[in-house]
Amino acid sequence: MIKMNVFVDTEIWSFAQKMPVKEKFRNKLEYERFLKVHMKAKSFLKKVLRKEIIYMSLHQVAEIFHVLSFRGFKLPMDFVVEYVNAFETVQVFVSICERLCVLMNFLANM
Repeated sequence: MIKMNVFVDTEIWSFAQKMPVKEKFRNKLEYERFLKVHMKAKSFLKKVLRKEIIYMSLHQVAEIFHVLSFRGFKLPMDFVVEYVNAFETVQVFVSICERLCVLMNFLANM
């Protein structure tokens, strides 16, 4: 199987981690809609993390930290710190920089 190199939008990380709280919604239908989004994002992220190479910048890691810790329904800080620390950001970031340098050199020589 060939692995793809993918970026995952910050909102997908957020939807996957933040389970909707029923009491925060105006009605059952709205809650169920967001619960469905949560389940789809969680399933998608699990699949992608197992099968693909995920790219992210240090900026996105900071953004994920902010979204999970401070925006909307806030997750416990100790969980968010552990979650974000689990990313292999330095390796991923260096890989992106190396690819961008190759691309920039290619474009400069056209």
